[in-house]
Amino acid sequence: MQASQEEMRVAVGESFGGGRMGLLGVARFFWGPGPRFGLVLAVLLALAGGPAGAAESDSTPTPRQARPDQAAADEPSPEEATASKAPGNKATTDERIAALEEQVQVLAAELSAERVAVAVPEDSEFDPVWGVGPSAAKVYGQDSGLSIGGYGEVRFQHDPKSDDIFDALRAVLYVGYKFSDKWLLNSEFEFEHGGKSNVYVEFLNLDYLHSEALNLRVGLILLPMGFVNQLHEPTFYYGASRPEVELTIIPTTWRENGAGFFGRLSSRLTYQAYAVTSLKGKNFDASGFRGGRQKGAKSLANDWSFVFRTDFEAARGLALGASVYYGNQGQGQELAGSKVGSLTTTIYEIHAEYKLHGITARALFSHAFVDNPNALNAGIQAFNMNPDNVEKKKGYLAQSLLGGYVEVAYDVLPLLLPETRMSLEPFFRYERLDTQASMQGSTYARSLEYDQHIYTTGLQYKPIPQVVFKLDYRRVVRESGDALLSEQVQFGAGYVF
Repeated sequence: MQASQEEMRVAVGESFGGGRMGLLGVARFFWGPGPRFGLVLAVLLALAGGPAGAAESDSTPTPRQARPDQAAADEPSPEEATASKAPGNKATTDERIAALEEQVQVLAAELSAERVAVAVPEDSEFDPVWGVGPSAAKVYGQDSGLSIGGYGEVRFQHDPKSDDIFDALRAVLYVGYKFSDKWLLNSEFEFEHGGKSNVYVEFLNLDYLHSEALNLRVGLILLPMGFVNQLHEPTFYYGASRPEVELTIIPTTWRENGAGFFGRLSSRLTYQAYAVTSLKGKNFDASGFRGGRQKGAKSLANDWSFVFRTDFEAARGLALGASVYYGNQGQGQELAGSKVGSLTTTIYEIHAEYKLHGITARALFSHAFVDNPNALNAGIQAFNMNPDNVEKKKGYLAQSLLGGYVEVAYDVLPLLLPETRMSLEPFFRYERLDTQASMQGSTYARSLEYDQHIYTTGLQYKPIPQVVFKLDYRRVVRESGDALLSEQVQFGAGYVF
């Protein structure tokens, strides 16, 4: 609201003249629905006109509002005027100054908090929403405007057979903006390994929120598969490293350009369905699909794939879900002079999570099928025979890849400190992974080193829900002969906001 010159003159005159409106009246006059710089003006007026009236009630009429006889009655007598100048009233003046300073500090704090809240909303419930992590989900709870969040982690790895590595693994910034009740933008920017090697846009979603049951998304989309591809903050998963099954068969973090729909069909049932650009199949090999991720960077779109996911809250604390991915991955490419063919690929996974009474238990199984992988394997063989690729040799792509894991954790701190917000969770995870479960014919042989058992056990401590410290021991054993492939001691620290 724009104040008229007369209104401003009255307010200023009353502040200077010690009228009953006082400093708070002036502050409210400017604070109201108008400009926020009124606080500064009120302070300047108080410094110029003195503290008179600061403690008066706003409901008391000012001299201009009072009747003439009331105004005359309010005039101080000569004795009162003399008494007001006595040295003994110094304490009263000091008290008024102290009260004024306190009021200014309170108003300034409120203004500062309001401005910060506009840009960075207060963290309330760290729950995932619509296929993004809890920190990125804050923008959905906004009425409008900017939302900022993020996460990060560092990791130390001790390997008896190699160098110890301490890595600033990633620092991530979420930036969301809600344009209106229907339209919002959500994004994730990631700096990996101290920012030295990789800087990525992890996702970039433009959402149209039509209704609870039907909403549109277009952009760089995190594929809705498994546990950690969409929810990959360090506070969510156990261990300093993500599960190996969700790095190879589900090549986390997996995102592609595309569009689709998501929504909630009932209080217990949600879905996501997208059409996305396919992987670059020429980069597949024995280790899985991870090398084929295009990550939204000038993505080949000669082939497209489709992904669908559904999640169901089966009972209190128990969530069940499944997803499937299907499409050609060849993109019309060739490797070492050999056409890779269509590489039609199907990946499915089923998962379950139980979380109640301090117990967290997760289970996931994933299976992938590739049609005619030997078209690519002919190119891999030619690639490996090139003397320039001695240090880049690839293993052969399988017709079938499978993997799964189970993990369980228990929060022991509530047993000792029932009212604590902290958590201390011993955990154990067992993974079974075989990225060469079956080959196409006998032309290209499988290697036993890709058939693995992976054991991870450790401890996770959260002093507050947004900060986590992890310590674990990880052991990888070959299926045949129980040969030890690798072992590591890992320490991790992470945060989310």
